[in-house]
Amino acid sequence: MLARLAQRRRRPMPDEAIHIVALWNLMIVLIPFLLLSAVFSQTSILNLYLPPPPKAKEAGAAGPPSTPKPVVSIVRDGYILSDGPTIVAAIPLDESGGYNTRKLNELLVAIKRELPDGSEITILSEADVSYETVVRTMDASREAVTREDGRSVVQPLFPTISLGQIGPRSSQPVGARR
Repeated sequence: MLARLAQRRRRPMPDEAIHIVALWNLMIVLIPFLLLSAVFSQTSILNLYLPPPPKAKEAGAAGPPSTPKPVVSIVRDGYILSDGPTIVAAIPLDESGGYNTRKLNELLVAIKRELPDGSEITILSEADVSYETVVRTMDASREAVTREDGRSVVQPLFPTISLGQIGPRSSQPVGARR
């Protein structure tokens, strides 16, 4: 038995080397695969403009007549569509309690027929209106998809969008004094 123990001690232990060839092969295949399959984010940029400040009219100077510019106000009860001082339409919330962008789009198509050269629109919203609602309203006012000869046709409406915010509502009726 002592002889066996002595043989075990004399037997050389093989050196354990780390073989990284398999790891390098994996990296050589994996890195190009990941680079080729990566989805690069596609960001679309939408140019928005603030409404210009009102110009002071000089006494006796009459400028060219201004074309009405549509204004969409997003309020708690739905949309209010106007051409400045005159309210054109009020669009209430739909049955599910959401904003009716389809109806807004139809009314903007009708306005675009009356103002074919118009490309500007102002979108005003209250402070508590969600971001998604503002984006859906912008999408509905930029273009309309119509069906012609069995094909979907994109019709540009008002691509130049100005954003603004409606001030807080007053709890007093209009004309009441403090």
